[in-house]
Amino acid sequence: MADHPKPRTEDELLAAIRDALTFDLPADAHPDRLGSATLGSHYEASAQALVTCAAFEYAAHAGAVTGFQASWALMQILWRGNRWDGPGLIIKAEDNLYPQYPAPEVKAREWAESDDVRRWLRDRARELLAQRRGGITAGVVADHWLTLAATDVPEREGAADGA
Repeated sequence: MADHPKPRTEDELLAAIRDALTFDLPADAHPDRLGSATLGSHYEASAQALVTCAAFEYAAHAGAVTGFQASWALMQILWRGNRWDGPGLIIKAEDNLYPQYPAPEVKAREWAESDDVRRWLRDRARELLAQRRGGITAGVVADHWLTLAATDVPEREGAADGA
């Protein structure tokens, strides 16, 4: 994957944004296809990603954040940008290059079967069922939500005292 700009000043940030948003399309680009999934949106999405990375790099430098804080911020960008709710898991193929990391299928299975994930799924299924009681959800989805809502999973320690 191509590198991205790492601006340290506001001027460098603005220049990086301008550079990312002024891209030249290939000579064989058809104007009627711009913005479509076949051509234009690839360049637009790449430009948006470069702008986001440049702003992230600038803010990280200006705030002198630690590597952990930067990793947390990136996860927040991913979750907020996609409007995801609940827990998630990212598996990197490069981890398979090193024997100390569990195999992706083991990591994914352990995560999916964890009490935290099962508890979130149970609670979210209960919320969805309550919101749609007598509503449009029926059949396989409703049956699945009912199964999840009935999941027996231990409560998190300290949950009873509000922790």
